[in-house]
Amino acid sequence: MVDALSEAKAFRDKVVLVTGGSSGIGRAAVLGFAGAGAKVVLAARNPERGEAVTQEVQRQGGEACFVQADVSRVEDVERVLANIGRSYGRLDAAINNAATLDGVFALTADFTPDQFDRAVTLNLKSVWLCLAGEIRQMLAQSPSGGAIVNTSSVNALGGAAGGSLYSAAKAGVLALTKSAAQEYATKGIRINALVAGAFRTAHAGRGVYHGRWRHCRGPRCGRAAVYQSHSAAPHRAAGGSRGSGDVALLRCGVLRYRSLHDRGRRHDGRNPVVPGRRPIIGIMGSGNAAGRSLEHARELGALVAKHGWIVLTGGRGEGVMGAASAGAKEVPGSLTLGILPGISSGVGPDVDVAVFTGMGEARNAINVLSSDVIVACGAEGPGTVSEIALALRADKPVILLGVSAAAREFFGHIQRGSVLLEAAAPEQAIRLVEEQLHRADRNGYAEDIPLAE
Repeated sequence: MVDALSEAKAFRDKVVLVTGGSSGIGRAAVLGFAGAGAKVVLAARNPERGEAVTQEVQRQGGEACFVQADVSRVEDVERVLANIGRSYGRLDAAINNAATLDGVFALTADFTPDQFDRAVTLNLKSVWLCLAGEIRQMLAQSPSGGAIVNTSSVNALGGAAGGSLYSAAKAGVLALTKSAAQEYATKGIRINALVAGAFRTAHAGRGVYHGRWRHCRGPRCGRAAVYQSHSAAPHRAAGGSRGSGDVALLRCGVLRYRSLHDRGRRHDGRNPVVPGRRPIIGIMGSGNAAGRSLEHARELGALVAKHGWIVLTGGRGEGVMGAASAGAKEVPGSLTLGILPGISSGVGPDVDVAVFTGMGEARNAINVLSSDVIVACGAEGPGTVSEIALALRADKPVILLGVSAAAREFFGHIQRGSVLLEAAAPEQAIRLVEEQLHRADRNGYAEDIPLAE
């Protein structure tokens, strides 16, 4: 995706702040924004790493400057934002990514009060300080508005043995994000959270590979740790975190509605995972599908594109993924996203924007969470089954197209109140998609609020 953004220069002359930008996910975001034409300010505590990333951007022809800061200190945050105001006059986007795992892995009753204070200060208070200052800047500038992404963690969704303080702080980031999104969506500021998984970075190395292995015992914890460590690919250019940096750009509006200066419908903030932009429809199915499933996928991709919605697939050129992308490509002005498991190859010929996650099949979680509605064309493969199951648990509307009675019965057992519908043909599936999008409109959209110019 970064390469595609570099060509499009979707953030040309936009001013972007990335905290924790000297390594890992933050570094990947810095490189991505700079490649997309932004003027990037990276803030971090380590001056050597910060300057190194800045020089890397400059060698690649981008624009970046480094400000040494500890964003858990109010005076440092004020200094960073004051420098941005003096140098650029505005702030268009911000990634609040600075965090720490140091010293926060232990059993819940074994933590000290000092460790609690450190975990909350560096992982939650720092985000609030930056968020509050960025909002004030975005409200004061002319034209007002912007986009903000706060980095949370999958551990915030359900906790993690051995990491209760880190998990609690990151859950606080999600609640903070959702509250602020509701407060400022009508004022032209989009606020979202990036719920990051495990990436092979120095940050993760200190926490996941040491702390979680040490404190998470038993077969379930062992499998989770192995799965995370193997799905986090050793990506040389961005420390294994390029995919998450790409998603940070996506959250700031490159794809979720093209760029910061586009206009469109604005979400009111009640669900920050769905900001104002063209809806994203995930088309899921096996890479080995054939016959009727492929016909359905191709027709469905074309119908989704004709409605002006974005098509999201697993990114490869075979099976349902390839057929849906090919169908969408037949429609002028269509946009197809491909979320790929690898780090550099395998993208289908009809994918417009490829996101190389380096996460292996764990990238299915990104497919599901990035989609507003999911249509499953057949359910032959284990990957498709896992995506549907995850979607139902995440309360994403799922429409089954051409699945067997046995598969329908299985998914019914894990439905648990989430939306699970069945269509006999692509046209019926599209009508069901429209109904679900209208339902989301009634429950969570504010009409026709312009995006920031």
